[in-house]
Amino acid sequence: MDAFLYLPRLLKPLLSSSGIVWVLLLLVGIYLLRVQKSKKMGLFCLSLALFMNLTGSGLLPVYLLGTLEKPYQNVRLEELPRCDVVLLLGGGQLYSEHPPFHLELNHAGDRVVGAFEAMRQNKADTLVTSSGYFMRGEEKIAHGHTLTNWVQGWNLFDQEVISLGPRQNTWDEAVTFKKLAGERGWKKVMLVTSAYHMRRSAATFEKMGFEVVPYPVDFYVVGIPQPPHWKSFIPDPERLWFFDLWFKEFSGYWLYRLGSLWGEH
Repeated sequence: MDAFLYLPRLLKPLLSSSGIVWVLLLLVGIYLLRVQKSKKMGLFCLSLALFMNLTGSGLLPVYLLGTLEKPYQNVRLEELPRCDVVLLLGGGQLYSEHPPFHLELNHAGDRVVGAFEAMRQNKADTLVTSSGYFMRGEEKIAHGHTLTNWVQGWNLFDQEVISLGPRQNTWDEAVTFKKLAGERGWKKVMLVTSAYHMRRSAATFEKMGFEVVPYPVDFYVVGIPQPPHWKSFIPDPERLWFFDLWFKEFSGYWLYRLGSLWGEH
């Protein structure tokens, strides 16, 4: 009876979308090799299965994402200095049609919580928020405006909150923020974003001439238990997502570095 109850937990990784695709690739690859004698197509399918295994199992993706998070694992908010401004990068919130604040926190919602806590600990006199946007007819509405509604509705802190408006990406955020910082005389910026995203973000704002104080949040690997059981070797949607996060940050960082070097010549 106990084995029967435990069976769904054993089968769960195989019944996920990635698990099913992985098993099908293995079966089709073996069928093509053994039955159809199609060596090229069989090896192609098995190679795809192996690629999914490497990028979607709990070993490599966790390690790779961990390399981005580890430099910031010992950062503690209470030990950080006071800054001219706290800058919350977008990605943690979405607009919702549902009241009370028309706000939906997503997987990166720790960014919002971290920024609010920084303000509660009086790390700056102003919080600047940035975000993506949604379309209301022909009008772009920034997700960040919903944060102002939340702060005011719950009276979370008394400091000023400013929205940069709808922004496309980190570089767009940095360019827009630099204009505002020039008007306000801000030099020292507490940057709040996901730990895996911090290296690229900090480099961008330092390139703009700011003194950046990183406050990383939203850890996925470092400090989060990763049990080493057998299903870690089966491709998992979350682990594939980890690999995607790492690849985006790794490639984005080096493209940024190459662009900076090119601009110096």
